[in-house]
Amino acid sequence: MNILPKNRHLLVEVVEPPSRKESAILVPDDYSAKPTREYELAKVLATFDDCNLCEAGQHILIEGHMVKHVNVLNENFQLVLENYVVAVVGDVEV
Repeated sequence: MNILPKNRHLLVEVVEPPSRKESAILVPDDYSAKPTREYELAKVLATFDDCNLCEAGQHILIEGHMVKHVNVLNENFQLVLENYVVAVVGDVEV
């Protein structure tokens, strides 16, 4: 499914940092705490014509708590308003 962001939103994919070694602490099976980092590195997947800050394919630094996680017909998407872009990041190797 394709989704085209509107109204100054960006379709992004948050770049996850390399995983760390698993902890030996036991937690309940339904426990799923994922702390939000203050800033997230994300790849821009799509923009709308009214966005002039960045373009698809670029990596950006965004405020982590402002990422909207949207589920449409069992597909997950991540959107963020362009005014939460802190910087455009060049030369990213992930």
